[in-house]
Amino acid sequence: MIAQKTNYITYLFAHGAFDNGTQAKKYTPLMPGETSSFHFPEANKMQYMPKGLLKRLRFLKSLRKVNKLWRGNLAQTKDIATIHRACGKIKGSKVLTGMSRGAATIVSYLALRQEDPSIKAAVLESPFAQQSDTGSYPLLKALFWRYKKREATPLDLLDQVDKNIPMFFVCSKKDQRVPAKSTIHLYKKRRETAPDNTYLLVLPEGKHSKLVKGKHKEVYHAAVHAFYEKHDLPHDAKLAENGSSILEQCQPDIDTISDYLQTV
Repeated sequence: MIAQKTNYITYLFAHGAFDNGTQAKKYTPLMPGETSSFHFPEANKMQYMPKGLLKRLRFLKSLRKVNKLWRGNLAQTKDIATIHRACGKIKGSKVLTGMSRGAATIVSYLALRQEDPSIKAAVLESPFAQQSDTGSYPLLKALFWRYKKREATPLDLLDQVDKNIPMFFVCSKKDQRVPAKSTIHLYKKRRETAPDNTYLLVLPEGKHSKLVKGKHKEVYHAAVHAFYEKHDLPHDAKLAENGSSILEQCQPDIDTISDYLQTV
């Protein structure tokens, strides 16, 4: 049962790299209401990076021809502008949800576009603190032609985000694309200035972009709905009840998280 705690809410989903707006379909358990998604500039119909070196090379070659790869810049100016346009098309209140590149872009968007009071919360899966956490500069530049090494990172911008916006970070210790410590660094910095509105769920395992349907999905879903309930947003009442005790553990203090960063 969905408990409606506020006026009408739209959940806007920002997809990860090498994917497109259809990725939002996997995240419907986290979006208990009207949903909306969009494509970042270079996204095409091919949703996932294929397995195997040859297939991946062919895939990347196809991106150059079909995907307009030159338009991508990995959670920087162009991506931020894309989210801004998507938000502008939504009337009323909204919750921003995102995966990896999309989640990191949301952080930067919230910092640079502070004039939107309709944003009520953000749920961010595996966002990176800085682009260099995900690969070397030559690699990122080859994949995202407009990526700029010296442009501000999500971590640089985080302290500009409105402290009243609740933010829920989730990551996996076993993520091999965006290290858990990268997401944890974002949590740590935000908690220093907005301790009451910042949350972190670290799952013991789960592959990149597979957490929402992975082994620990029940924990993930329940914690997010408990987060929604706490901040008077639409939620599944049963999931929120199951997640209340989990959410209580999702605000580790700075000393605890600093010690934890030494182990991941």
